[in-house]
Amino acid sequence: MGAAVGLGVLATLVAGGAYCGLIAGTDKLYAWAAIFAGLVIGAVVGRFGGRHPAMPVLAVVLAAVGIFVAQYFGIAFSVQNAYNDHGMDISLSDVLDKLHIFDAWKEEMKDGSKGFLTALGVVAAGGAALGAGRSR
Repeated sequence: MGAAVGLGVLATLVAGGAYCGLIAGTDKLYAWAAIFAGLVIGAVVGRFGGRHPAMPVLAVVLAAVGIFVAQYFGIAFSVQNAYNDHGMDISLSDVLDKLHIFDAWKEEMKDGSKGFLTALGVVAAGGAALGAGRSR
């Protein structure tokens, strides 16, 4: 079970980092990528955690945290890039400290499909963990 936790955290960092990079690189929040991130996290947790009943719960928690952090920092990087493209040199810490990134994230989630797909990514993590654990 320890391997499932450790590798699940690693999968969360990798999938979340890739998702964050996608958002920052394109300046768009692609909520469908949250489903992919959730599936990756869930598959890793389920594969290494087996049939243990806590694995789907662990996958859901890791996916929720990973997806939110990826979206939050992806938006922050996008804002920083926009300021820097317009000749205003601003650091990421200034963006996080002085601008309301959480409010921007909430605005993005008001679009019904983005909120739904993000939630679906979290739920998909639990399903993937359950399925991967049973196939082991």
